[in-house]
Amino acid sequence: MRADSFTAEEQRLNRIYEKLRDRLLDMRLSNPMLNYRHSAKSKRQLQLVDEVPEQVFQHLATNENIFTIGALPEPEGVPADELTDDFRAAFEHARIMDAEFIAQIEKLESEGRDDEGEIALAETQLRVRLRKKLGLPPRPDRQTVNPVEHARGLGIDPSIELRASSDAGRHRDNLLQTLKWPETLQATLEKIGSDARLAEQEMGLSTLFLVFGFLEWMDSKDSEKKLHAPLLLLPVRLDREKTARGKIVFKLQANAGFPDTNLSLSKKLESMDVVLPEFKSDDASKLPIEDYFAAVTDAIAEKPGWRVRRWLTLGHFAFGRLAMYTDLAPENWEETPVRSDLVRDVLRGSEMSRDDGSGLSGPPDDHVIDLPEIEKKAPFLVHDADASQH
Repeated sequence: MRADSFTAEEQRLNRIYEKLRDRLLDMRLSNPMLNYRHSAKSKRQLQLVDEVPEQVFQHLATNENIFTIGALPEPEGVPADELTDDFRAAFEHARIMDAEFIAQIEKLESEGRDDEGEIALAETQLRVRLRKKLGLPPRPDRQTVNPVEHARGLGIDPSIELRASSDAGRHRDNLLQTLKWPETLQATLEKIGSDARLAEQEMGLSTLFLVFGFLEWMDSKDSEKKLHAPLLLLPVRLDREKTARGKIVFKLQANAGFPDTNLSLSKKLESMDVVLPEFKSDDASKLPIEDYFAAVTDAIAEKPGWRVRRWLTLGHFAFGRLAMYTDLAPENWEETPVRSDLVRDVLRGSEMSRDDGSGLSGPPDDHVIDLPEIEKKAPFLVHDADASQH
């Protein structure tokens, strides 16, 4: 309905309605939809390497393929006694309780050096201490394995900045590559999967998404702090399976054929005179991820230091408020919201009732529930309750 057809009162209520609706979108920089912090040691997120976003999306969303999430193959020379269940359990416990290891990780974080290579070095040193504690023979004296260099030696590109295309035939398998060692990857995916199931049980909504691309941006001209906001979020499902040989594997599949755009980011950028493009395609089988990245790059051309990061991240994002924001859009209503009696009463406030005496006429009067005449009308309760609970 055209805004100029509203009465003055309806225009006033419509402004209130839109302001309340916009409050569902958290514009604070603590919101992960505006400022998502990546951490190599986090067990609530996972970054992929050596993949092509366009191909992953085509196989996952439009072709309904199921991917296996792959660990970085163990380097040769890892002692067999460190591959046992007992040692792995002791190692995971030590990661949490070992004071020296915790101090190392905290120092790396404070210096901004908490990458896979530095964390792997700290874990190797922890293994040496753990072997001594468990009475195992000294670890073979070999050069510390850096996962980045080890990946390169295996022909795996360790960069989290993914390529736009690849050679013919490459990246067409059903494996999503990571830089995590097998035991670390399993612990991370166990946590991610557990949190996803808990969110569905408590909220009825999935919070697990695979993010295609991040916008690297700054909140003001004077700020030098780089923020990273997700661009396209595809709802996914993570399943834990056991192979015939007893090995645990994790399978990833899409829960939808179309990704969600970042509404919070769109609204934030509107206040900075940047219009984030929509993600759409006439052909569902050829959704142009790279075309979208190019359109975003054009939209931010006037913003120095801003750019699109071609990252693929599996993580948790709360979409409950965004779903409410979409549901409350006026175009989704049969009639404009401010012409609904109930909505008008809510926007005006409970102190203002309609002329016929109906509507939100204020909170009901309190009753002394112990009085005989009130007690007869009150329901019989199994448990004690105060007046507000009645």
